[in-house]
Amino acid sequence: MALYAAVIAPWVEQRFLLADGTPNAGGFVYTYVAGTTTPISVWTTSDGDTGAAHTQPIELDSDGRPPSPIFVLGTGYKFVVQDSGAAVLYTVDNVEDAGRTFADTWGLLLGDGVDYTDGETILATTRLALIDSSGGATTVYLPSAVDLTQPLTVKNMGGNAVTLTTDGADTLEGALASITIPAASSPTFPSVLLASDGISDVSILGSHGM
Repeated sequence: MALYAAVIAPWVEQRFLLADGTPNAGGFVYTYVAGTTTPISVWTTSDGDTGAAHTQPIELDSDGRPPSPIFVLGTGYKFVVQDSGAAVLYTVDNVEDAGRTFADTWGLLLGDGVDYTDGETILATTRLALIDSSGGATTVYLPSAVDLTQPLTVKNMGGNAVTLTTDGADTLEGALASITIPAASSPTFPSVLLASDGISDVSILGSHGM
């Protein structure tokens, strides 16, 4: 389910023309993952992937228009436009709505968190780690700095301190092997926002209740 509405494909003329300026009547539009020949859906409304996908290929009407506007999500696309005889007229690759992609990335922080307990390693794909420290002093491990490609928030949900420990030779703030997240006391759940340099160090971008 998309966290934000889809957006009109940013480059697409919602009327497709031939080189002589006449409508591409009965033409076709194919959509692929950027840089590939792997088909990818585009959408008929701003509901995006909670709504209806266009059929593939999208067949244009007598005025060179798709049956519904073409909406895209926050990912890369390649558009291939053909005439009514299936001859390729042009290809536009690496189509992306940067604002939507940014919103998707940061919007994940508002989505459902992933629960972790003592001794577990946080997955690099997790954006919000919820630590259950109710069983006692708790240690959880960060993914490697190389794998941590997006911001990560770690929140202590329990009544005991959490030791947040780096992976292997990685460091926190250039020098530390671990930090302590204080015990939670509702409504305060101490949290840290982290980001990696992609090499060997994880920085603390912000914190709450620390």
